[in-house]
Amino acid sequence: MSPSSSISSSEAGRWLAVVAAATLLAIVAICVLNWWGVSKGLVGWEATRLQREQLRKIEGAPRIDVVLLGDSTLGNAIDARAWSEATGLQVLAVPLTGRYGYEGSLNLLRRVADRHRPQIVVVMQALDMPTRRVSWEGLLFTAARWSDLDGAPLWKLVPPLANLDLTFGMIETAARPERPVLFDARGYVPQVPVKQRQRVAGPSEVLDPADIRPEKQRYLREIGALCERIGARCVYLHGPYPSPACEASRAYRAAADRFVRGAGLDVAPGTPICLPAEAVGDAEDHVHPALKDQYSELYRLAAAAVAPELRLRSPAVAGSRTGTRARHLR
Repeated sequence: MSPSSSISSSEAGRWLAVVAAATLLAIVAICVLNWWGVSKGLVGWEATRLQREQLRKIEGAPRIDVVLLGDSTLGNAIDARAWSEATGLQVLAVPLTGRYGYEGSLNLLRRVADRHRPQIVVVMQALDMPTRRVSWEGLLFTAARWSDLDGAPLWKLVPPLANLDLTFGMIETAARPERPVLFDARGYVPQVPVKQRQRVAGPSEVLDPADIRPEKQRYLREIGALCERIGARCVYLHGPYPSPACEASRAYRAAADRFVRGAGLDVAPGTPICLPAEAVGDAEDHVHPALKDQYSELYRLAAAAVAPELRLRSPAVAGSRTGTRARHLR
């Protein structure tokens, strides 16, 4: 090998090392900046503006007796104000979306526990949540501190954290204030009007107990453990599911109950509530907006079976909330 080729190879190696180091530093810098934005609630994922609004509600609440955590099945089925009126308790609902999973709910509960000591924690997630993958992104983008990511593999966190879209989104938010989130009258993102949505044809899936992921229980167990540490009763509600697949998924429902109880949470009897076709909204497990009052009351009654504090505070309130609720409960 000639001296010139040897020098050329050496220079090329140094150049590659410099490029690699610069690239690594750039990735680290992006991750650090995005992590700062995440911890400050400036960066979100999947439903950024919704997440930011829920964080604002937690920070601004003077008192929380009951906190409702979960996904869109909660947001579309339960009216926290109606629960407050019925029970005399201060009820706060901070639902995100299903892609945040148990992981996002855990970190929202951590944020609540930093400021408040709720008596009751209600977790309501889609019936098929135990079958879904662990949401590392949901854990990451709701974290307030590095310790909120304990147990998460670094290689699962770096790709979403190094995403330049987060950086640009944070800069854009700082430069141009966002328009207010448009919530419906009961505090969640309004459903897509019937004429603007396209229903998926065919029957809903019958759920299989074999599809439950044992690894998904870890963060649900952490929710149960945190409830115990703060002295709160932890209640779990399965979100509604459409008929007839709901009834046909009886074996799965029993397995899902065992899965949740194994994490230390009390499963409310009568959930999931099976939705007839006329009660389905813009997704198969979303209650139609016109029926939200009715299903909100059904879910309060289910939760009250394991958390008596959620019963009506006076007989006078009960008169306006009777009807055909019993036939909807399994």
